[in-house]
This record gives sequence, C-alpha cells and structure tokens, in this order.
Amino acid sequence: QIYPLSLPDALPISSAQALRETLSLIQKIFLLRTCRETVFKNRTRPCLSYQIKRCMGPCCGFASKDEYRSMVNEVIFFLKGKNKEVIKRFKKRMKQASMRLDFEKAALLRDRIFHMEKTLEKQRIHTNDHKSKDILGLYRELDRVTT
Repeated sequence: QIYPLSLPDALPISSAQALRETLSLIQKIFLLRTCRETVFKNRTRPCLSYQIKRCMGPCCGFASKDEYRSMVNEVIFFLKGKNKEVIKRFKKRMKQASMRLDFEKAALLRDRIFHMEKTLEKQRIHTNDHKSKDILGLYRELDRVTT
C-alpha cells in the first residue's frame, strides 16, 4: 500500500499555517502523492500532481514501491532534523543524473535542494555588542497574544 500525504487528525503543532507550509514544502521537495486510494484505484493515467511534477506517480506505476519507500524515508529523515544528510543524498543523486546526461532530472533535484536549503537558512541578526541573544516576537490582537 502506498499512502498519500495528508494532514493527520491530531498533531501537536502550534500553528495550522505552519503545518500547511511544512506540508507544502514536503510536497515540493519529496513528491509524495496526495491522492486517495479510492479515487485512483483503477486509474491508468497519472493525476494532475504528477503532470506538474509534484508527485512521483506511484498510483500509475511510474515509481516503484522501492523508489517511493526511499522517498518516504527521506521525508522521515527530514522531519527528524537530519537535513544535511538529506541534502547530501539529493546532491549525490543530482550528480548521478548529470553524469547520465539526464539534465532535466538533475535540474529538478537542484531546485528541490534549493527549496530545502532556503527553508533551513537560519535568520541572523547582528548587534553592536556581538553577544548571542534569544529574540521573541509577540503579536497582539484584542485580548489575545500569540508568538
């Protein structure tokens, strides 16, 4: 069974928007399917997500179970914070694709690496005293304060 990427019922996430952004990023980088098994059970043509390069197409056999499982494992590494390892693996695949003269795949991998690195960039604020500080931002709306 190849499971689609979807929102779990209960997650300890402080912001629904942050969760949506994380899922969107995962979808862009890792190409996990979002379709449900019942919708594509007897389908032979790929879905729109596959056509716009947002899915590996496992529901139509364009990705083997092993390829898809490998990508799911990459997502698990990414979510566990092993980002450098995931980027290193993607760079290795990009180099292999370019060595095979598969430049389209290499370019897609390059773009996915860019998305990961951009997301993982740490914000740096320099102060005159050169001391490390923790910064907390608050937002107040009427009687409600959020971070």
